[in-house]
Amino acid sequence: MPNQGTPYLDPEAQAETLKVFIATHARPYDAATDDYDRPPFAADIKEGKNDPIYNAHSYHTKVPPRSIVPYILHYTQPGDLILDPFCGSGMTGVASRMCSQPPADILTLFPELKDRVGARSCILNDLSPAACHIAYNYNTPVDTGVLKREFERIETDVRNELLSLYRTQHYEPATGDYDVCNSTVSNRLKNAPDHKIKYQLLEEDDEETRTWELLLKAEVQDRLGYSVAQLPRRPSWEGLDLDLNERWICIPASIQYTIWSDVYRCEGFISVQESTRKISTRGKSAGKPITRTTRVARGCGNEIVLKYASLIHGHDDRQGSTFTCPKCKVEWQQSQLAWLRSEPVESCVGWSDADGKWHTYLRRITEHERGLARKGPSGEEWFPAETLYPNRELLTMGAGKRGIQRVSDFYFPRQLRSLAILFSSIDGTKDERTRKAVLFAFTAIALKCSRLNRLRPSGAGDPLTGTLYIGSLIREENTWEAWQRRVEVLLVALADIRTYNVCVNRGDASTLEGIPDSSIDFIFADPPFGGNIFYADASLLWEGWLRSYTDVSLEMVMHRRSKSARQADGYVFKELEDYSEDMRNAFKHMFRVLKPGRWAVVEFNNSDGAVFEAIKQGATSEGFEIVSMLLLDKEQKSFKQVQGVLGKEEVVDKDVLFNLHKPSVVLAEAQAEKHDLEQQVNQAVREHLQTLPDRIKSDPAKYSDEHRTTATINSMLMNTLIPRGVSVERLNLPFIERVCARYFRRIGQHWYLRGESVGHGNGKSLFEEEVEIKNELTSIAWLRQSIQQKPMLIGELKPLWMRATGLLPADVSRDLSLEMLLAENCWRDADSNRWREPTVEEREKMNDDRSIRVLHDAERYVAGSLHRTTTDIELCEWIGVLFRAARQIEDGETQSVPALRGFDPEEGYRLITRLFQSILREKVPADLYTRAQKQAGAASNKISRDIREEDKLRKAEAAKNKSLSLFDEVD
Repeated sequence: MPNQGTPYLDPEAQAETLKVFIATHARPYDAATDDYDRPPFAADIKEGKNDPIYNAHSYHTKVPPRSIVPYILHYTQPGDLILDPFCGSGMTGVASRMCSQPPADILTLFPELKDRVGARSCILNDLSPAACHIAYNYNTPVDTGVLKREFERIETDVRNELLSLYRTQHYEPATGDYDVCNSTVSNRLKNAPDHKIKYQLLEEDDEETRTWELLLKAEVQDRLGYSVAQLPRRPSWEGLDLDLNERWICIPASIQYTIWSDVYRCEGFISVQESTRKISTRGKSAGKPITRTTRVARGCGNEIVLKYASLIHGHDDRQGSTFTCPKCKVEWQQSQLAWLRSEPVESCVGWSDADGKWHTYLRRITEHERGLARKGPSGEEWFPAETLYPNRELLTMGAGKRGIQRVSDFYFPRQLRSLAILFSSIDGTKDERTRKAVLFAFTAIALKCSRLNRLRPSGAGDPLTGTLYIGSLIREENTWEAWQRRVEVLLVALADIRTYNVCVNRGDASTLEGIPDSSIDFIFADPPFGGNIFYADASLLWEGWLRSYTDVSLEMVMHRRSKSARQADGYVFKELEDYSEDMRNAFKHMFRVLKPGRWAVVEFNNSDGAVFEAIKQGATSEGFEIVSMLLLDKEQKSFKQVQGVLGKEEVVDKDVLFNLHKPSVVLAEAQAEKHDLEQQVNQAVREHLQTLPDRIKSDPAKYSDEHRTTATINSMLMNTLIPRGVSVERLNLPFIERVCARYFRRIGQHWYLRGESVGHGNGKSLFEEEVEIKNELTSIAWLRQSIQQKPMLIGELKPLWMRATGLLPADVSRDLSLEMLLAENCWRDADSNRWREPTVEEREKMNDDRSIRVLHDAERYVAGSLHRTTTDIELCEWIGVLFRAARQIEDGETQSVPALRGFDPEEGYRLITRLFQSILREKVPADLYTRAQKQAGAASNKISRDIREEDKLRKAEAAKNKSLSLFDEVD
């Protein structure tokens, strides 16, 4: 049956569609006959993003469908029903379709999956209308013949009007190859001088051929708006003085793209330090001149077009850069100036010469081109013009400061007009499925043809996915050509969709309404990552054109805006607690709809331990078992992930995958029997693996590493267990795989003891068993092992850390901080930002830095922002460290202890008194408490003395000033 579950259906129709789909594709669960048994998938996945279907339409975050295929094949069988409750662009549906004919390289890598090839069915669920629209078109067949004819109708309908918005002219000096005496030139001129047409080759005038025009230099300069001498010089113009060429050939051309630049006013304030002619008498500043900060106005008032401002340092797109005003040469940063507007400054012109050869070049924008760029909608076309709530999360990050108040403000005038013309023609498509496919092509260019399309240093343009980032330099694409390119791509990509095995449902993952209990065979979920991406905001442009917006009150995110913003306007604001509750409800219903004994794989990416813990607790609190953690490397990183690898963003560069298991409901007796068989298998396999290396060494012709495979272990178990009287009725390969996965280590198709050196019998390619993290001590060992072979960036370590700590109890993982462990035990290279094992000298310096680290930890503890638990004994130790450091500074020991130069003794004394207030006497040894009490008392006395001294000096200064005559001269 055709897939009808789309964002365009009313709720009742959608509910009926989902009901029929489940009735058709779901297999009822019967506990009495169910024999499902799968071990956890045990391989990390690395997959790129270059599939044509993957790149047909952008989305904020997508899992490559090839990377999902191994999980589906492993955990399901043909005909099973899969659910993705946070489907996004619908890649799980694409992956389920690929299982009918999996890529050959995947089956080569996982040969055990070959017997499970076949079609699966899939329910794709998402809250976002844009996500459902994209997922639907990625997974629903369309008649490409009908679609192609519809694209041709639309092209005929809008072609002339769109082309007119990008028509321009190229100019060539009428000399050399472009001399009017040249027959090739004269035959193309519509105003060639009669006496110059000596070689007329055409029998009759052809208006389509005669499109060139002969102009005088003055008219060319009027059209340009600047001197011909400012045109970019072509190689064929070498040696020409353009100002001396009075005649020019005007050749029709098209605008390939237009560059827009931010414009600022050279007017602002800077902070300067001025002397008060006084000397400080207290604290670390004693003996130094006292200064005050004053705001000083500067600038010439001239407008600065950022594209032409001299860049001093910063980024190629000028965002956050330092530059100089072309007129007064004052240095500025963007944050110091007020944004005025965006201005079109350059055009990329494309044209064909007499031989039909295509050329492109970049030049200053002409007056004609500037007029086209500012040509907005005529008033007859519809476009999304809804007013936006100004404190939406992504609008507060820059877009709002660039005049964005409505959805339509994300487009320059010509962009909005061209898209509105195109959309109006699409609305005329009569067949519903064809219309949705055509609209899919439209939304695929809706971001590219907007102000989000930043200009890259290479000259290309692309929006940053998952954001509403508007760059300082923007590349305005030719909408007509962008549309034609997208149509060509989609006709190829959509032709591969031939099966109706997916239902797209617009719904809330925290309820999964309409999906019955125990009806799903496997779940793959890629939930929102806390506050990493705000999907509703990032989808505003798509959903504006779709005339349907996400219900933000149901979105599972953590907002960064302050509570005061929520209190001021009543808009939805969610914190960690709200996000945790939403995710807990999602796991509750994932558990409900999943059949007993089945698996859910949840992909996650967040460097915040609290968010990571919320996912873990949400899953386990609703009954799931976290059996193992895997890594998914998408190879091509998002902008934030690249920044995370470099340590500039709190984002990790790989995703972590939770293998979640829903336990079967079995009788206690059966559970005990199963446990007994499991232990018998565990013991027999352990004995087999312990003795195998010696047997291989003594008789290599008979024994080899092939005796480590599941199939050989199965034979060994039969030979071992049956003579012992153990029932092997339930012993099969899946059962052995599951037991071995719990107790042993798998490399390829071979099983090894945990901790066993693994190789090929020749002493080469040995791998040591990864340290298992259980506490702080093993955490340090794990870190040192991780960076032993190669120093690593924080972004590279974080996903490995999340996988290694993912199965720890909450009370253990909460006390472990990767950043703190790195700072206390490893050395960060200043040039590369990579962490490594410190040298002896570096470790000595790290020990010297302990006072600073304790100072920072104590500050966070007092402020309530230290994300780990502390003991009263540790607080006493902190007091001792802070007290000694403060005394060392007062005694002038900063020369011998360089690390103390950044330590503020006044801050140290203040923290000592605050820390001591938190300590309970009965929780620490008596001598430790007494010492901390004395040090806190001394710190308190020091603070009191300083206050009295300050008060005395202030009174003395006031008395001195009072005694001065009004006419006394003050130095």
